[in-house]
Amino acid sequence: MEAMNYFTQAAEGLVYLHGQKPKAIIHRDIKCENLLLTAQYNIKLADFGLATDLTLTSRSKTDFSHAPTSCAGTCLFQAPEIIRNMNQPEAYGRKSDIWSLACTLVQMINGEPPYADLSLKQQNKEKYFRSLLLDISMKREEVCLNRLEKLQNGIEKQQNKDMQLRKIGLETCIKMDKACLNRLEKLQNGTEEQQNKEMQVRNIAWD
Repeated sequence: MEAMNYFTQAAEGLVYLHGQKPKAIIHRDIKCENLLLTAQYNIKLADFGLATDLTLTSRSKTDFSHAPTSCAGTCLFQAPEIIRNMNQPEAYGRKSDIWSLACTLVQMINGEPPYADLSLKQQNKEKYFRSLLLDISMKREEVCLNRLEKLQNGIEKQQNKDMQLRKIGLETCIKMDKACLNRLEKLQNGTEEQQNKEMQVRNIAWD
């Protein structure tokens, strides 16, 4: 009886919203969490974050040419016209709130909304895929770290090799400089004529 009393009060609140003129209001997220109970056991509709205006025709019918088409609300409480064509949105109106209110009544009576078991399966499925994606991500990260480590080691080896080559080149240049100095010194101390000595010095310097 309490469930029917709360349901009736919530329905009266929807009648008020749906009867507003010139534009009606649809709540789009009716569920138990959004039905507040006062100290006097009166129901108050709450959380109008998804509510929107609804254009009506001259006969107070929903003008579907200006009706919402976006997916809004809580999954287990959404009307079929909201969720059945996710890729091709379908316009909907006040009846979507009525469907959600009926699902709320089922939850008041049974403790769970309709198709709650399907939702649990879906949650478990999503949990499994999240875990799988996490494992894949961790493995990819491990592979990347290993590759980076190998690359870094390779770079260090290349750097060491370059340093060794530079050292060898420097030692070679030093040896060649010493050889040149020795030849110059011998040439300067020789008994050849000065002109020939100078020419030879120039040739050695240019070499």
